[in-house]
Amino acid sequence: ARKNTGNIHLGADFNEEPLRVLLKSINDEAGLHPFGLLMIKEKLVSQLENRLWVEYWFRKYPEILAQPVLPIALVTGLQRTGTTKMQRLLSSQQGARALPSWEALYPAPLGKKEETSGRIFRTKRNELAVRWISPAFHRIHPIHTRKPEEDVLLLDLQFMSTSAEAIMNVPSFSSWLAQQDQADAYAYEKKLLLLLQWQRGGDFWVLKSPHHLQYLEKFVRVFPATSVIWMHRHPGQCIASYLSMLYYSRSMFVKNVDKELIKTQWLPRLKSMLQSGMEFNANR
Repeated sequence: ARKNTGNIHLGADFNEEPLRVLLKSINDEAGLHPFGLLMIKEKLVSQLENRLWVEYWFRKYPEILAQPVLPIALVTGLQRTGTTKMQRLLSSQQGARALPSWEALYPAPLGKKEETSGRIFRTKRNELAVRWISPAFHRIHPIHTRKPEEDVLLLDLQFMSTSAEAIMNVPSFSSWLAQQDQADAYAYEKKLLLLLQWQRGGDFWVLKSPHHLQYLEKFVRVFPATSVIWMHRHPGQCIASYLSMLYYSRSMFVKNVDKELIKTQWLPRLKSMLQSGMEFNANR
């Protein structure tokens, strides 16, 4: 990543432990096929390149971190409950600051502040790859380069998101992640939102991810000016749909996808997400 970017600083708040735990889990447990291994390696290197570019801009323009974070309209809820539609609807309002896929995947300019074409090109390449590798996954969860996407992708730069669990079997990483405090991950997301605001402003953020349902207390502690929009759908429908999506998601990277294993791993997680969200709501 340092060779590719020409930058060397990952930031004083970079913690190697999440990456080390994830890498060990991938090597020991994931069962990737050769193409999946290539894609995951490229994904992880890209995340490190992003960190290097982020730190480059913070060092060059320290005033970025002196801004206030815009108020946030946060869309969350279990997966497959209409969060994407709501996010895109709210993002169409005047003054809304959306997070399109190309910025979620590449939040830092590559060389100059106004740079966008390189990041858009890379995201479009990723979009086309997904369409080609798994048309079924793209039908379930369409990916569009210029449309709003989940801000959980920003947490990938801390290697502290649940996205790895969605595309691979990494149980030891999952167990480790469940025991971690998400405060540091959200503190880093705050810095990334400030970097994005510096590039293009707005009146309020529209963010979205089911991931946050598990950690709403942590989220609002870091972002107190947050309004939470919790989407609902019958669990029998949304959970079945999500488990199906996980199957096609893992199929892009893994040799043999075990449907029963997905169910065993994710049903307790989804229950925990709901319980955490209800506890947060009860204590508001």
